[in-house]
Amino acid sequence: VRASVRRDASFTSNVVATVPGADAGLAPVVVACERTAWRAATGEAGGAVALWLACARFLATARPRRTVEFVAAAGREVGHPGLARRLDARAAAAAHCWVLIGPDVAAKGSGVVWQASTRRRRDAGLRALRALGQRDAAAPAEPRGEAAAFVDDGATFVALSGAANGELHGDGDTLARNVDEAKLARLHTMLLTTLLGLAEE
Repeated sequence: VRASVRRDASFTSNVVATVPGADAGLAPVVVACERTAWRAATGEAGGAVALWLACARFLATARPRRTVEFVAAAGREVGHPGLARRLDARAAAAAHCWVLIGPDVAAKGSGVVWQASTRRRRDAGLRALRALGQRDAAAPAEPRGEAAAFVDDGATFVALSGAANGELHGDGDTLARNVDEAKLARLHTMLLTTLLGLAEE
């Protein structure tokens, strides 16, 4: 087998927005998702972007105690350069809490994974998810996926993601075939409640 490979330079960018808090002296809450993926990726990345936008829209009309920064990062499939650019050790530790909306949250047939840097936040999140009917919500023993980077940088975080995606990187990862809208609505309720609580701490 012979293959010809060429590497081309490219440019991409993060999408960043800030909702100013009532007390500018407090450390901010940072809400992050990864906005790029391969192919249609509606179940993979679309659910996270939809939740991110919904939270930003709601917070824009509120006056939270803490400033809330929103980051939709680029480059998930090529080593997370967008997230890494925002998540250096200084920036990570400076935030009051990071809220990571990970991949596959909207995918049909996927369970929900909830991760947190403290047991209190982990247990509170699982209770909230299960109270909303998301009974398959689980917390792994060790942080995984993008959440592991927050541990390495010593950041306080909570992270919501999907457990699996049967249509990952396939033609079937579309809104019509692979998005569980009822689950997405439940996750929106839980995530917004969590975010408002963090912003008022």
